[in-house]
Amino acid sequence: AKYIREHWFIENKLHHVKDATFREDFTVKIVKPFAFSCIIDFAILLLRYWKICNLRDATYRFSLDCTSLLKKFKGSFA
Repeated sequence: AKYIREHWFIENKLHHVKDATFREDFTVKIVKPFAFSCIIDFAILLLRYWKICNLRDATYRFSLDCTSLLKKFKGSFA
């Protein structure tokens, strides 16, 4: 039971977010798929570090206004 809970925790915490927010399963990556996966993991890490709950909404808002993303990124490590 513990193994099953741990498996579904990982599935819900990471893989579902990668599939729903970044549509990872629907994109075909022929060249260096591992690099794309690492970039997505880094983006998720930053969004969670900033304590953003709705990752999908945040990625959409940041795509519309890149300057707010850069300000937030610069403020995090200053």
